[in-house]
Amino acid sequence: MKDVFLSALEQAIKSSAIRPFDVGFSSLGWVPNYEKTRWFLVLRASKPETDGLNKLLHVSNKVAAEFGQPLFR
Repeated sequence: MKDVFLSALEQAIKSSAIRPFDVGFSSLGWVPNYEKTRWFLVLRASKPETDGLNKLLHVSNKVAAEFGQPLFR
């Protein structure tokens, strides 16, 4: 299942026509889950000029939804 998901994601990204983009980082911080039972180290990214990061997120979420997986945020 993992290999099928990965292949679908790779194909979706290749066919999306998202151009390469630079990413800058704005901050680093600890963020808890909703229940505050787990913490995650988060590296926050700045929005690229072409908004390629959000386009990549949209394509990734479409594939995740097709496989019944949780969406990325």
